[in-house]
Amino acid sequence: MDASHSSDSAKRSLYQRLVANDAIDWLKAAHDVLRGAVGNDRTQHGAAFDTRELGREVEVLRNWAAESGLLVEPTELDVIIKGGREHSLVRRRDYIDRIIKVTIGPEFGFYPCCIPRAAYRDVCHWFSTIEGMPLQYFRRLLLLNELFPRCDTRLVGFVSRGQEFHAVTSQLIARGRPANDGVGEMRNWLMARGFVFISAWTWFRPGDGVALFDVLEKNVMRCDDGEIVPFDVIPIRCEGEFLNMMNAAARRMS
Repeated sequence: MDASHSSDSAKRSLYQRLVANDAIDWLKAAHDVLRGAVGNDRTQHGAAFDTRELGREVEVLRNWAAESGLLVEPTELDVIIKGGREHSLVRRRDYIDRIIKVTIGPEFGFYPCCIPRAAYRDVCHWFSTIEGMPLQYFRRLLLLNELFPRCDTRLVGFVSRGQEFHAVTSQLIARGRPANDGVGEMRNWLMARGFVFISAWTWFRPGDGVALFDVLEKNVMRCDDGEIVPFDVIPIRCEGEFLNMMNAAARRMS
């Protein structure tokens, strides 16, 4: 990125960032910067949160965000509303087209893990979610957009609060109601797309190794036009031991 682009970005308000039609995909750019600096991140099946690794990734992000003009002033996040366990929501009276989300730190959301030592137990104990690293967070958002383009999740910038560093993202508002699985809306939709039920909140597609976590009614919207949009699930493309355990779980549940 050249200096002039960085300078122009730094002058923009949060509102200007939200309405801008940037040629740069900042979400992918953040992922690529971290991927280049971090290399191979922690194994997918490790169930331990590494605070030193978090600090290393956040430092890379801080420097890159400052150079790229992606720092948001805390005063621009007008009214913060409690969301779920991963994000706070921001309400702006001058902007109603997209949901604005701020990660609840110090971690960056949650990320799936598998627990090999639990393989002797019921399948529902094989998988969980733990605090996520920035690289994992951006990877899952990119995959969410790839799987479900209507989510259209974008990186708006970053905000510092004390020692914590938070990602600010926006997402298209899905106008409708939460999916009603009491009448099979989620289940039928997922099965029609090749997903296999693993547990109350996890589905897996053996064809391409994609698993969805946090598949709850509150995270899946049935839009007014009838389309189902899993706007707040946690996707992962399984590899290695994770993939082996998912395939074993799918066979056991079939």
